[in-house]
Amino acid sequence: MSHEHHGDHSLPVGRVFRKVRVIDRLLGTYRLPLQKVRIASVIIQTLGILAALAGAYLVGAVLTGAAIADQWMTITLLVLFTVMQFILSNVNIYWSHVIAFRSLAEIRKALYKKLDKLAPAYVIERRSGDLARSALSDVNLLELYIAHTLPEFLQAIVVTPITLLVIGAIHWSLMIALAPFLVAAVTVPDWFARRAEEQGREYRASAGEMSADVIDGVQGLREIVTFGAMEQATKRLDTGQQRYSDAYVSYEGRSGLERGSGDALLAAGMIVTVALGGWLTTQGHMDMALYPAATVLAAMAFMPVMHLMNVARQLSQTSAAAERVMGIMNTQPTVIDRAASPPGGPIVPTINFEDIRFRYAPELPEVLRGVTLGVSPGETVALVGRSGAGKSTCTYLLLRLWDPTAGSVRVGGHDLRDFPQEYLRGMIAYVPQDVYLFNISVRENIRIGRGDATDAEVEDAARRAFALDFITALPDRWDTVLGERGATLSGGQRQRIAIARAFLKDAPILVMDEAVSSLDTESEVSVRKAVREVSRGRTTLIVAHRPSTIRSADRIIMLEEGQVAETGWFDELMESGGAFSRLMASQVEIAQPVDGAP
Repeated sequence: MSHEHHGDHSLPVGRVFRKVRVIDRLLGTYRLPLQKVRIASVIIQTLGILAALAGAYLVGAVLTGAAIADQWMTITLLVLFTVMQFILSNVNIYWSHVIAFRSLAEIRKALYKKLDKLAPAYVIERRSGDLARSALSDVNLLELYIAHTLPEFLQAIVVTPITLLVIGAIHWSLMIALAPFLVAAVTVPDWFARRAEEQGREYRASAGEMSADVIDGVQGLREIVTFGAMEQATKRLDTGQQRYSDAYVSYEGRSGLERGSGDALLAAGMIVTVALGGWLTTQGHMDMALYPAATVLAAMAFMPVMHLMNVARQLSQTSAAAERVMGIMNTQPTVIDRAASPPGGPIVPTINFEDIRFRYAPELPEVLRGVTLGVSPGETVALVGRSGAGKSTCTYLLLRLWDPTAGSVRVGGHDLRDFPQEYLRGMIAYVPQDVYLFNISVRENIRIGRGDATDAEVEDAARRAFALDFITALPDRWDTVLGERGATLSGGQRQRIAIARAFLKDAPILVMDEAVSSLDTESEVSVRKAVREVSRGRTTLIVAHRPSTIRSADRIIMLEEGQVAETGWFDELMESGGAFSRLMASQVEIAQPVDGAP
């Protein structure tokens, strides 16, 4: 079979180096400070070996009858090496953890910014719980690598060869006897390499799936309870938990076998070293004073190798976590800025769709098929159509969440692709159908519309959205924390918070996607009055089903099966007896227009 199937069969140290480079790419500006941590780790381990060597030599000298007073130089070196190791070790541990957690914060910020560029196309194809695990657990695992795994790896590849050479200086046969065991121990991770990589990926993937299942269960608990679907939900959780459990047991089983193999080689190497050293001493081939030093050095030579084995075990998980994070970081956004700055001159807030064709994926059918429409400055246009006609898709393309498959969407006569996304979205205030509220105060939720808004501006936006009455009735008024997803508010109240955000943003273009669909009649009347007020002088596109909402528009565009079927005024389209009038006839109730509405 090919190497691609079996994985990387190079020497363990080389494979570890490659995995280290993969993880290093995530660390950005913290790579240089990490180099200092690596160097310090080698120095600390070397000081530990020197201290152990000095101590062992001192013991050997005393055992052979040397006066302790004559060993003042050895004692001085022992104390010096021990104190230096203690101080440097504590400083290095502290500094490595500081770097670790700072780098994790930077990686999370970079990941969040990347998801912002990838959304929503990338995000809707993946479970939020799995993405959350990448941002939390997968990134957290890198702390273990930075603060612990990396120093051990450097100690193994630098300190062990030096220690082996020192043993050879004591007696060449000890080095020859010990070397095969060290080499065998180094290759232990290679015995399990393919399984370790496969198990590491499966372990991280199953953990991500289990997290997503748990989050789904918690977020959908109301639906689970009201529909009596607890048994089904529990089965899904059990399936995910079983996959995770199987992956964990498999991973730990292989890890235990790997660890046991290394321990056996360590024990065998030490037995051979102690026995050979004892024989060399009794035969007069080695000074008795050097025997304890040789034994200690043999143990010290094995310690970094055992650390390297531990590193290899940890890297199967850490590199899998890094690959998951890098998979997100390396994903090409669906929408890419091709301009660093907006077109020159004033941008007139017109909207034009020119022969737009669009499908969400190559294998899916077209949602929009040759849509051409226009909205003039200050005009309010209602996009109408049955479910699946392409109304919301038009708003997504206007917000440039996706680019059209063919044709162009234009604002002020310029193709949207000629605007930086950040600039374009600054021109558009958006009120979605499904409003997301954060677990922060009502004031800060509204301030999402414009981060630098004053409290007075926030309150004015709430007043214009007819949200003031219910906000002032909340337990802590403006400081009331709304709970996750705004669970403490009704659907209509959440909609009015979203509309207040749009008022606060004060953008020249306003887009509303079914913005009043969940309001009661009284609230809807109030909100439509507010929308009519804020849309004056603004280009407004409203996606709606309710006739009462549609009537307030200056013009109506009827979509049918991804194409523009009709365009006109409410009464005109009703009298024509076409697709629009049939849609209205299917409505249960045709609301009367708001007093004063056109």
